Order: sequence, then structure tokens, then C-alpha cells
Amino acid sequence: MTTTDVLIVGAGPAGLTLALLLAEHGVAVEVVDPKSGPVPETRASVVHPRTLETLAPLGLTAHLLAGGNRVEAYDFRTRGRYVGQIPYSTIGTGLTPYPFDLTFTQDQMERLLVQQLVDRGVDVGWGWRGTAVRQHDDGVTATVQHDEGQERTVRARWLVAADGARSAMRDLCAIPFHGRVDAKTYLVADMALTPAPPRHRGIFDFLGDGTVSVFPRAEAGTYRVTAVLNAGALPGALTDEEAIRTVVEKRSGLGVTTGTITWVSSTVVQHRIADTFHLDRVLLIGDAARAHSPFGGQGMNNGVQDAMNLAWKLALTARGTAGDHLPRTLTEERRPPSLRIVRTVDRLSGAEVTRLRSWIVPRLNVILLGLPVVRRLFFSIASQLWVHYRRSSLVGGSSVRWPGVGRVRPGDRMPAVVLADGRTTHDLLHPLSHTLLLVPGAKRAGADIATARVRALEEAIDLPLQVEVIAPRQRPSRQLALLLRPDGH
Repeated sequence: MTTTDVLIVGAGPAGLTLALLLAEHGVAVEVVDPKSGPVPETRASVVHPRTLETLAPLGLTAHLLAGGNRVEAYDFRTRGRYVGQIPYSTIGTGLTPYPFDLTFTQDQMERLLVQQLVDRGVDVGWGWRGTAVRQHDDGVTATVQHDEGQERTVRARWLVAADGARSAMRDLCAIPFHGRVDAKTYLVADMALTPAPPRHRGIFDFLGDGTVSVFPRAEAGTYRVTAVLNAGALPGALTDEEAIRTVVEKRSGLGVTTGTITWVSSTVVQHRIADTFHLDRVLLIGDAARAHSPFGGQGMNNGVQDAMNLAWKLALTARGTAGDHLPRTLTEERRPPSLRIVRTVDRLSGAEVTRLRSWIVPRLNVILLGLPVVRRLFFSIASQLWVHYRRSSLVGGSSVRWPGVGRVRPGDRMPAVVLADGRTTHDLLHPLSHTLLLVPGAKRAGADIATARVRALEEAIDLPLQVEVIAPRQRPSRQLALLLRPDGH
């Protein structure tokens, strides 16, 4: 029997991100996965601004930016006819340091995270799957089996199920996973297109019986093409490759010829969510906690955000600073936004597409997104900046008004406030500790007063803590103290 603080079953983006964060915290962690290594397929392909924000303190965002491609605007078309454009980066400028989507695929993400773990002395146990779990008052005993037949047991304080939508760990714990199977046809492919669509723009083409989206990948001339079609829209005898070529060349109005296809898959999509994201000492993250269509590229981002939410809680519990209740707040914090995402994606991708809807929807989107308030709301939702934990039992205090930002409530994502030296508040976040921001008010020279209070605050807060007295370009009228978690909330 081996022992560890945390056993993670599943080495996808969610499980690997959590393992990396725990290793950074000095928490003993073991990761197992039945695969032989990182996925060879590209699979998930989009990283949203909020994920880029949360990975930046770890130094990972620089790797993503170097290996990905920025998508700065989205064109809407109806059967190829241009309807309008959403200037995504223009809308997001000032809201985040990363006002764009990034095409960075799952295989790239997994290889990056595995290498980061190896650099920290953590090896993934490839070829091992979880087959049994028993819970105790102070931990979990799991049985893992190698694909060559040998078995062993692992004793851990916590077990994290990150083993996908068909999670064996979730099923072993009998956690209900309610929802429905989508009857639509989903085709996903990486392919060459001629003439090449714009390098930094995505395209949504609304057909009479479906939708085709095109995202430029980092490799020049290669595109991620996703087709969502009504049931029965294509002849059943077509192979996946024949189907995606037919949709792009003959059904869409993109006006392109398909070239080499490096990966193609037809997917049966589920829209489901677990009733709870924890059962005693078993915690669910990533697709083990929720499943939905690839529409909008939310999946990989959800898993990374789960990991960011959970890692610091497990770390504080492992070092004895917090009780066992803390990791279990994963459910109350992450399930509500996950439920909203599942329902939203279900409505957007699950609705039957008609000729009338294909004509109305893109035009209505362009009209509405001409309104500033709608533009900001759209960007906030699409980028996941909207996610908050205001109703969490962990948050407290009162909301504050910040010039140029608006109202900031306890549990919100910390806005990227520009400081006098050109940095933003996000540059001050630390992945291994809480950050206390002390903001002198505009009406009094409060820096000395704020600094004098630091010692008392450090003694009162039993947490790893970084204290920053900051000077924003636009100061609030009164002195503020904001305690930020490692996940930026």
C-alpha cells in the first residue's frame, strides 16, 4: 500500500492542473490514468481569457501564448453570406489582460502540464485505472489496476475524480449524473482549407439545418471545424471524413475546398451535471462533474477552473490550517456556475436549427452586440469572467465601488485594475498564498495608515499571505482592504 495526501484519478487538463498546483504547494500527490500517455488527438481547442488569467501566476500563460493562436473577432454568416462581426478583442480590452480567445489544443495542454509535473518530480502513473474506493473518517482507500493486470492499493486523505464524463470513480460512489443525450450530429475536425480563412478571426456559418464554426489553429493553414447538425441532416452511410467534407464544401457557404484532415471525430453529446461535486472525501472535477457539447469551447476551461478552486483548499487542509469542510465547498462554489453553463450550452446548441432561425439569429446577435451593455455582458459570459462565488459560505465583507471598475462584491473575480506603475492587480496575485491588497483612499494620505495595519491583519488571518499596498491610477474615495484567494476571487 502506498500513501499520499491526494490521489487524482484522471490525467486530463483538470487533473494535471490540480496535480501541478498541489505540487507547487508541497502537497503529496499521486496521479493515475488508464491511458498510455497524453492524448494524441487535439480534442478541446480553445482557452478563454479567464483561464489565461488564472494560469498566469504559475508562468503557464506565456507557454500557451507562444504555442497558440489568438482569435480576436468572430464573423457571423448565413449560408456564407456575411451578416456582421463581433469585435471580441475590442469589447474585452480593459476588462482583462487577455481580451481574446486562444486556440491551444488539449494534447498541447496535456504535454505542457505533464512536463511541468516532471520538472517538479511528479510522474503520472500511466496505464492505471481506479477500480474500487472505500471511504473512512480520515481518508480514502482506493484500488488501482494496471492494464497488464497487477493491482495495488493507495491510501489518501482525499480522492479527486478527474476521469471524464464516463467517470468510473463517480459511478463507484453512486453520485447521480442527471441530464440528457443530444440527438444532434456533432462533427469535429482539424483540416486544411483553401483559400485560407482569416488568421485571427473565427467564423460561425448558420445553415438551414445546422451550424458550422471555423477556428484558426496555431499551425498555419490548419483550422478546427465543428459542425452541429439536426438529426437526419446527413445520409447515414457517410464516414466522418466524408461527412465533414460534405458539410464544409457543399452545405456551407464558406467557399473553401477541404485539404488534409489530421483528425476527425463524430461525437455523441451529453448535457449532464452531477448532483454534487463531492461525497465525503471524494471530489469531482472536469468532465466527471459535468458534460456538455463542445459548442463555445467551455469544457477544458471549466476543468482548469475547478482545479484552481480546489487546489488551495486541499493545500490548507493538508497543512492543518483549515478543516475538512474547506475542500467540500467545491460543490457550493463550482456547481452553480457549472449548471448555468450546461443549461446555456444546451439551449444554444440543442435547439433545432431552421432556415428562419439561421436568418434571424446572426442578425439579432450583431444588432444586440452594438449596445455597449450587451457587448460587455457577452464578453463576460463567453470568456468566463462572469463566474463568481458571492453565495459561498467562505466569502464575507461588503461590496465596494472602484472608479472606472464599478461595484466589486465579495466572491467576485478581482478586476484587472491598472496601477500607477502600469501593472494590474492581477500581476500581484500569487498561486501559493492569499493576497491582501491595501488601497489608500483618495481623500487621505492613507499609505502609512494602511501599512501600520498590516501586522494586525497578518496576525488575525492564519493563512499564507502576501500583503501589497497599491496605488491604482483611479483611487477609491475611501481606504479599502481586499483579501484575494489564490484563484483570484
